[in-house]
Formats: sequence, structure tokens, C-alpha cells
Amino acid sequence: MSATGSGKTITAAACALECFPGGRILVTVPTLDLLAQTAQAWRLVGHRSPMVAVCSLEKDEVLERLGVRTTTNAVQLALWAGSGPVVVFATYASLAVPLRRA
Repeated sequence: MSATGSGKTITAAACALECFPGGRILVTVPTLDLLAQTAQAWRLVGHRSPMVAVCSLEKDEVLERLGVRTTTNAVQLALWAGSGPVVVFATYASLAVPLRRA
């Protein structure tokens, strides 16, 4: 493990951008606060792909400014993720609970 502030998020974002430039990427984080911070760091590194957050954050100022849509609805996620490049952010907890159906 690396210490807080040592650059893990930036390193991961840069590696993903280089290794999967047109890919479909899932990023999992432990908390909602860290989800928003991570999305912001990924945009700063240069990720321009559509981004979706699977979480309960509605009307989050940071995510809205970054163009990151939020949902807990499986159908909506599928529509927004579509095909082609996308970065999906989720908290660990959102992976353990089934997504709501429309």
C-alpha cells in the first residue's frame, strides 16, 4: 500500500489512459467522496470518454461539472454506457447490492 497523497489515483488514471485509450473501464472506490475526487483526477489526467457513476449521488456539483452522469438503475447504466469507450465509477457497496430495475 502507498500512503495517502502519494499519487495512486493519478498513476492509475495515466496507466488506464495509455493502456486502454478507447476502452471500457470500471473504477471502484471505497466511498462516495473518493468517487467524486477520483473522477476529477481522471479528467485532469486527460480522460475525455463518457463517464458514469453508479452511486446515489444525485445533483453532485463536482460530478455535474465533470459531465459524469449518476444512476443506480441498471437499464439507465446500459443506455448511457452504450458501446465504445466509457469509464464507470462505482463504490464497493454499489457492487454488492443489485442495481434497481426500471
